[in-house]
Amino acid sequence: MSNPTAKANPYRPLLDELRATFESNASKSLEWRKDALRRLLRMFTEGDNLQRWIDARISDLGGGEAVAISEVKTVTSEIVHCLAHLDEWAADRPAALGDPGREVEGLDRRTVRPTPKGVVLTIGAWNFPINLQWLPVVDAVAAGNVCLLKPSELAPATAQLVEDMTAKYLPSNAFKVVQGGIPETTDVLALPYDHITITGSSFVGKIVMRAAAEHLTPVTLELGGKNPDVRG
Repeated sequence: MSNPTAKANPYRPLLDELRATFESNASKSLEWRKDALRRLLRMFTEGDNLQRWIDARISDLGGGEAVAISEVKTVTSEIVHCLAHLDEWAADRPAALGDPGREVEGLDRRTVRPTPKGVVLTIGAWNFPINLQWLPVVDAVAAGNVCLLKPSELAPATAQLVEDMTAKYLPSNAFKVVQGGIPETTDVLALPYDHITITGSSFVGKIVMRAAAEHLTPVTLELGGKNPDVRG
């Protein structure tokens, strides 16, 4: 029985819209995926967009343009790679079970069929706020999923640009952005997704894993740490 006094999750409507889009089968179409990938590419390359990403990253983290350009180049290269191989990756292929003697060509009907998962939550990181936010999104889109993005609040200029560019270039029924810190992220993590990706510390990774376990949601973790400099 539901608790009538329980606080409603403010991000449930976003999730519901994303799930409705996925269940309509729109994102499973190869043409839809390719269009979304091309939109993502324009988001970084059209007009003065590259400079806007550079300026936002420098505003958040300082430094020069080289690292920001490298972050963007990593994302755009991934988009181009996905566009080049998407037809191959999405195609049915025979199931190789390791016993060629039992697999009769033309008669064996066992098939591996790549299938999109659904709604993917991608949680960005402050130290590489462009590529660690967008690379998982690119791959999720190529695989036919829809995305909820949570950029790091510790890189506010880039986080705002993520939201602005998403609203300008990507279909609003398939891509949503949530801003905020720990309270907002806690609410986001309380919802059921089909996959979660995050780059962060082991401490944060454990928090995400605990929240995901409530819904048996698979998680892709990239956990950072210290890189010691040992000197003699």
